[in-house]
Amino acid sequence: MKQIRGYVFTIVAAAGFGAQPFLAKFVYSYGVGEVMLALLRVLCMTPVFGILGVLNRERFKIPVRYMLRIILLALTGAVLTTAMLFTAYNLIDTGTATTLNFTYPIFVLLLGRAAFKVKIQKHSLVSLIICIAGIVLFANPSGAFSWSGFFLSLASGITYGFYVLYLDKSKIMEHTGFYTYTFYFFLAASVMLLPIAGFSGELNFIIPTGGWMFILLFAIDGGILATVFLQIGIREIGSSKASILTALEPVTSIVLGVLFLQESLSIFSLIGIVLVIFSNIYLVFVPENRRKYSSTDNKVF
Repeated sequence: MKQIRGYVFTIVAAAGFGAQPFLAKFVYSYGVGEVMLALLRVLCMTPVFGILGVLNRERFKIPVRYMLRIILLALTGAVLTTAMLFTAYNLIDTGTATTLNFTYPIFVLLLGRAAFKVKIQKHSLVSLIICIAGIVLFANPSGAFSWSGFFLSLASGITYGFYVLYLDKSKIMEHTGFYTYTFYFFLAASVMLLPIAGFSGELNFIIPTGGWMFILLFAIDGGILATVFLQIGIREIGSSKASILTALEPVTSIVLGVLFLQESLSIFSLIGIVLVIFSNIYLVFVPENRRKYSSTDNKVF
């Protein structure tokens, strides 16, 4: 039952992430920039989880070592990944940038093996290969190429892969409480994104009412359905499986674009969608290797 819940939460999270570009287009129409939107998303969610933490009587006083871990997770998962990927979008085709970013499941497996001695299961590796093949078919390399954009996109995949893996292996939510962790995660991300928005010239809170409505919807989708549900999914099924399941994100983006924005769907994208969905079905329903590993494999700094 726990595994099923983890799969469901991760798939919903992927759909939530996939809806982010779709909702962002409406926000951008009100003159809000990419970094400012990322800041507003975490700012809106910070007080929500603070209140939920109070209502659930969680303790907000946590040891410094746990706070440092949360800051590291916010830096890699919400700040560096976002900043590098958004910068890459201005340098190379967005399809190529997104494809390179979605190499992060590879880094989850490789970093997990190198740092935590996690065994890479055969069915996970097969699923990953099928999944990456499908994602590559989403790419549209017709735009200008830039090595800077290439490496920034790839680096965003590395930082996000580290975030997913470290969130799993640090067991931070078990030490701090779910709402406390999420509150400090969004708070730390807000503090770090605020100066970036200022230096980029995007810092502006004077936004029309219609814009704020879409921002709130964007924040709920990205802050709860995406980020929080992914945290729960990682906790229940582990970082490797969760990272592969989130490949449903670009599938959601493409489907929403076709249905509501009249975007075209190429035969390659269609094949890619089929491969990604198949890789996820294969991952979920293939029998697992039930060997248990000792807790010494999961030690973190």
